[in-house]
Amino acid sequence: MTRRRRLGATLATSALALAILAATASAQQPLPPLPKPDTPPPVPPILQNYKPVTADRLKQPEDGDWLMYRRTYDGWGYSPLSQITTLASLIGSLVCRLIAVTRRPADAP
Repeated sequence: MTRRRRLGATLATSALALAILAATASAQQPLPPLPKPDTPPPVPPILQNYKPVTADRLKQPEDGDWLMYRRTYDGWGYSPLSQITTLASLIGSLVCRLIAVTRRPADAP
């Protein structure tokens, strides 16, 4: 009788393993491809005149472009536009509105 039990347990375990294997295999089937739309999606107005950023544009940016943090690879950080220099008159009218103390006077060197 124990031999029959062992055979039954082996068959039940084998059937369970086969069912799990079949479920796993069917779950990993790739999804069918999505249907392609008849018309491409609309392009937002801001991207209609977009100029791609190329290596040449990064090496020699146009005067009005600021494509990197400091504008050029040498870190110049200077804008050749003449409009920016006219703002120098506004710098004199700037007023400090907030002062934040970052350390106590006793900690001062």
